[in-house]
Amino acid sequence: TALKPSEKYTLRIHSDCIDENEKMIYTKAIKNYYMDKYIVDNRKLKNDRKISAFLGLIGILILIFVIILEYQENSVLWMRVFDIVAWVFIWEAVDIMAFKCKELRINQLKYLNLIDMNIEYI
Repeated sequence: TALKPSEKYTLRIHSDCIDENEKMIYTKAIKNYYMDKYIVDNRKLKNDRKISAFLGLIGILILIFVIILEYQENSVLWMRVFDIVAWVFIWEAVDIMAFKCKELRINQLKYLNLIDMNIEYI
């Protein structure tokens, strides 16, 4: 089943050969595994935010350049080309922030719940 980020998780491990020392080791290993995944997604999220800001800035600068070209009455063709390029940069920035970063944040919530999950040895 799909893991929902708002649910509290419980992991039940069925085994009759795990002693108390191994239980502590396995519990720590499981939690560290999901902590590593959380850290990786956190780095991706920070990197994607920087890329999104950079692309948005480039798009805005190109749009400013288009406005300057309009006042100088240069070739309409070049103004339209730069206009399209600017909107491509801006759309890519919005795409990263609205969709990719949202997915990473949802994964982070899942990883936090997996880190905090109750581990039962049965």
